[in-house]
Amino acid sequence: MILSGVVSLMAIVTLRAGFEPGGDTVALTMTGQGLLAFHGWTFLLGYLMYRSGLVPRRMALLGLIGGPLAFAGGVLVLFDLLKPMSAGLFALTGMEIAWELSITFYSLFVGFRPTQEK
Repeated sequence: MILSGVVSLMAIVTLRAGFEPGGDTVALTMTGQGLLAFHGWTFLLGYLMYRSGLVPRRMALLGLIGGPLAFAGGVLVLFDLLKPMSAGLFALTGMEIAWELSITFYSLFVGFRPTQEK
């Protein structure tokens, strides 16, 4: 899920880089705003799963904790403090990977809870 949010930001950068003067600025702005909204919702999904109780709270916490750790790993790669595909980066993204796998398998085999359980 996080990857789809990142891809939407990359699409915005690509659209802007390919924009030529005199082009349709309204269409570019609307497309960019749509992609940015998609990005925002991908990052809110973990919090919504936690608050709604549709999945076990401990599972939702994987995403709430793992997302910022994965973000930190990406920033460290950008500043060349970690190498791409390194063990350190994997350590920072491992919890996010676990979240993505758990939400996939939970929704496929168990399904979301119809009512909130506490």
